[in-house]
Parts: sequence; C-alpha cells; structure tokens
Amino acid sequence: MNFYHDPERGVAICIRCQTGMVPDGKIPFKNHLRESPHHLKGEAFKATCAYLDRLELTPTRQVRHPPPSEQPIPAIPHLRVYRGYRCLHCDDGLSVSEERTRRHVTSRHGPAPFGEGPLDDRYETCWLQTIFRPARLVRYFRVTPRVDEETRLSISPESSSSSSHAFLTRQRQIHQEIIAVERQQADLVVGSQGHPADVPLWVQSCGFARHLQGCRKTELRALSKKPSTEATTITTTTSEAGLNQIRQVVADLLNETWRWCGFRPGIEAATKNQYIATWQGAITFLWRTEILEGWPTRCIEEEGKKKEMIDREFFRCTDEQRRHLHACVDAVQQKREDETSLREHVAALNMALICHRLFGYRFESALLAFCATLTPRAYTDDWHSASDFNHHLSALIYCGQLWIFRLVCQRVDEDPQLDPDEELSRLCQQWLRQERSTPFGLILNWRLMLFEVGRRDVAPRLATWSLDNQEVCYQGTTISMTQVGQVHRQAVTEARQILERDLLLGADHLVRMSATHLADEAHRREVHWWFAQDRRNERVLQGHREALLQHTVRTPLLHQTYLERHSDSIRFRPEAIGLYAAAMQDFLQRCFAAFHLSGPPLRARDVLAMTWRNTERPRSIYVQHGRVMVYVNHHKSQGHWNGSHDNVRFLPVELGDRHRGNFD
Repeated sequence: MNFYHDPERGVAICIRCQTGMVPDGKIPFKNHLRESPHHLKGEAFKATCAYLDRLELTPTRQVRHPPPSEQPIPAIPHLRVYRGYRCLHCDDGLSVSEERTRRHVTSRHGPAPFGEGPLDDRYETCWLQTIFRPARLVRYFRVTPRVDEETRLSISPESSSSSSHAFLTRQRQIHQEIIAVERQQADLVVGSQGHPADVPLWVQSCGFARHLQGCRKTELRALSKKPSTEATTITTTTSEAGLNQIRQVVADLLNETWRWCGFRPGIEAATKNQYIATWQGAITFLWRTEILEGWPTRCIEEEGKKKEMIDREFFRCTDEQRRHLHACVDAVQQKREDETSLREHVAALNMALICHRLFGYRFESALLAFCATLTPRAYTDDWHSASDFNHHLSALIYCGQLWIFRLVCQRVDEDPQLDPDEELSRLCQQWLRQERSTPFGLILNWRLMLFEVGRRDVAPRLATWSLDNQEVCYQGTTISMTQVGQVHRQAVTEARQILERDLLLGADHLVRMSATHLADEAHRREVHWWFAQDRRNERVLQGHREALLQHTVRTPLLHQTYLERHSDSIRFRPEAIGLYAAAMQDFLQRCFAAFHLSGPPLRARDVLAMTWRNTERPRSIYVQHGRVMVYVNHHKSQGHWNGSHDNVRFLPVELGDRHRGNFD
C-alpha cells in the first residue's frame, strides 16, 4: 500500500513520493496518480481513488500546520525530512536553501557584519518538513527526526492481542470454508459452462461434458466402484452381496470364453484382467442404478438458485435388458446350488447390452453412459487423457468381442449345421461396425477418432530470423535482440519493485526464496495440489500461509491501512483489498512480457487459463530443475480434437524468483 492517512491533520500521504496529496479539484488526486512514478490508469486508478475517497481528509487551505511555539515537533511519518536553515531573529525564516536564508536575513534584519562566515549566530541549520510539495502550498516547519523504530505508530489498545487473535482465527475459519467450497466445486462437472480449457476438446466432441454437466464426480466413480469383498450376507435384492456374485459370474464367463478361442493369444494376463475388470464396472454401474436406485444427482440452477435433483434419465434400459437384469436378481436371491440358470441370465444380459439399437439420444445406452462416467480421473478430479480413456474403450471392445464369440459358440452347439464363421461375421456386421447405430458402433468411432487426432500435424506460425541472428520477425513485427534485453530488464525491475513494495508490503523480515531451494512433483494431478504441498518444502515454507497476514496485523501502518474496526471485530477494508488486487494485476502485467522471451508466444486463451495449482486440468506453474517452468497445452492454430502440443518454457531466473515469491 502506497498511502498513509494522518487522521490528526486529515492528510493522505503518498509513501512512495513522501509528500502529502492535494485532495482539491474536480477529480481529487488525479494529477498525482496520473504522473510519475505512479502512472495509474484503468482499474488501478479507480481502485486507488475509491480508497482515498473513503478517508476523512481536510481541505488543503484548512490543514493545520504546527505553530512556531510548538516547533520542533516529532517528524510526521512518511513525509520527507529536509536539511534546512532557520532564521534566529524571526519565525518566518525557514528554507531549504542557504542562499535564500541569507537573502532573508540581509533584507529583513540588515546586512551581515563584514568578515563573518555563512553560519554565524543569525541563522542555523535544522530539519524541516512540509506537508504539500507544490510551490504555492509549501509551508515548512521544524521537526525532530526520529530513528526508524520511533517513527512507527504505537498500536492502540483496542487493536492489540485479543482483537488481532480473533481476527486471525476468523481468517483461518474463512480459509477452511473456502477450501470446503472449492472441493465441492471441483467435485462438480462444469461441462460446457466452464472455461473451454477446463474440458478437453475430445470430451466435448464425444458429448461427455454435456451429458455429465452438473453431476458429482464422487458419485459417478462410486457407481462403478468394486464392492467390498467383506459385504454383508443379506440376500435381499438391495444388497451388495448379490452384486459380488454377479461380478464373479461375469469374470468366470469371460475367462472361460477366452480359453476357448485363444482370442488374441499375445495379450498379457494382467491386461486381460484389467479389461474384464472394466466390463465388471459396467455391470456394477447398471446394478447400482437400476436395482439399488443409485441414480446420480445433478446440480441445476432454477430461478438463480442451485438445486440438486435425481437424474433417472441418465440412461434408459430396454425392456429386454430390464427383464434379464431382474432374472439375474431372482437367480441370486433364490440361492440355487446349480449356477447354470444364473450364468445363462448373465450372458443374456450382457448380450442385451451389446445388441441395443440407438434411434435417439446416444446416452440412452447403459454402456455409453458408463463410458461417460469414466472420463473424470479418479482421486485427482481432472479429466482422463485421450490415450488413457482409449484404454477403457479397448477393454469394452475386447470383452464385447468375447461375448459375441461366446454367443456364436452357443448357437453352434445348439445347431451343428450352422457355419460358425458366417454366424460370427453376421453378428459382427450387425453390432460391431462403425456405421451402425449401436453402442459399439459409437465406441469404435470414438476410439478411431482418438487415435487419429493424436497423429495430426498442426503447422505452427513460425518466426523468422535475420542472417546475423540479431532480429526476429513474427507476424510482420520485427524486434532486435537489444530491444528484447531492454524490455526484459525494465519488466523485471518494475516487477521486483511492485512485489516488494505493494504485494509483500515491505516485509523485509520474510526470507526471499529461490526456486533452487524448492522441490516439486510434476506428476501429481490432485485438484488444488501445488508445490507448496510437497513434503520436502515444509521446512522452507513453514508459516508461509499467514506470514503476510501476521505482518499486516503487527505493523501499525498496515494495520491502519488494511484493517478497520467494525462493531467488536476487525475486518479488511474493501477499498484496500481492491487496491491490492489492482497492484497484483500491475505485477502480472510486468511479468507478462517476459513470458514470451523463452518460447513461442502464447495465445490469449492460454494466458487467461493459466493456473498455479491443479484444477480439473493440470496446473501451469511448476518448479523444475531449479527454475520456474510455465506449461500450457495449447498453441496457435491448434483447434482440432486433442490436437495440442506441450508448450513449455523456463522463466529467466530473476523473474522466476519474483513470480514464485508472489505465490509464497
């Protein structure tokens, strides 16, 4: 914060310029804020004026100056102290110019005796201050300079221990509440309503984002989660015990079919087990929604208010699927020793899921709705990559082929005259072709699309260099390397000043960290995770969360500027927070130019989508190899499905430390 309010005199003092600010005029303080060194404009100018307008200020002509009888007075904090001269014969002879003081003594009190030096008994040196600096408003008065610790204001009793402790406690509670709200928001699939960069293009293209919009990721994962092996022995249709039995029968049938045909003999046993587990997840999803009535809830907005409703239209079972599903439930409930009936119903249920004609909305299919629930990644709340999601599609296709092959073998056993090759070809043509409006027709199309987009080459817009490598031309603009160095040095210098003065609030006691002292795990994908949560940084960053808050509470000037008493509590001044936010934008503006120095220029959407901690997509700021690394996943002209490339740059060491210090 650059301003100090002296309530005794009703004056706003600019700490940076060490002078009082003239509040008169149509737009108070406009001239001061517009000129050097502030050069404020836009939101920063509006926020600063809003803060200053809230202060109780005295008109310039009515500001009380200390009378000569009370001088010298203790120096007013944050006003510049001048070395000046004082006439010993009158009270008007105060000046910072010795020549002017001599003229005053000569003209007002007669010429100096011949032979006497300039510092005779007619005037003396002293320390002076003036509240306003414009020539028409200058009025000097004598002061006694204080040492640094004496110029600090004493903290009033009402703002000491008890109130400060209550304030800090409340801030911790607010922080915990914010974390809880953020976790709830991260658990909610924002779909097409969020930032375009939050949802991968392939998720939008397949329709998953729209179908899952408003659903909670924890609920979606729970629908297909493997039930506990220690489930109850209750045999009612609403128990998880029956589900475990169904899952086991599914695994037995698929393993048996796999042994019959030697289907893809090169597949590893572990991969085959993963594929079967994925299909078991689809059956679990169907059981918990249809039998246990565990339909997902969807958060919607009605008349400006958020409301949760149970979505029973998440998918629609056909009559045949529902009949076979309830037949499985009856078979489990009856506890027959012979599992032949249960195996037949389970096989028929799986074939009913495959042999499903889609005449309308694609997610009427239980299999496709299950695919949609697999797109959010477990434990990290972000989205699966296209290659990871393709693994789930491969599992479903593999198991679907096994079920088709089992049905062919069953029909050949019933009718030995039937040609197995022709029957297998007929069923595959009918249900496992991309041009068919069936669940596997869409799954095959999705899989081919995800394979294809990864192989597309996107030509970036290249920059061209001069023959001597001293100039670079990009989209018609030519810049020399000397200009780049000048811009970089100026940006870093201004960013450092803003960080130290306006963002860290002059907290010189805080240790300035370097990226070489920090560790980061780039593979962590949990939502809200960032390098400060790395255990290796605990000792280095201990207390970083409240360091600036404690500094604000304990420093009288900052306490007066940022905090105000409201009833029996302390709270932040809204205008001061707005001014701090404007300073943050000013800092980021200075950093922005240097972002383009170490790699291809970033697009506007890439810059605006940058995050310093994980959201549904990985964060953009990392600490790697002792440097601050900026990572984005898009680039110019990359608007195809998943046709993006990694854009990685390391910030210059000095700028990176400034940027990282802002997060600490």
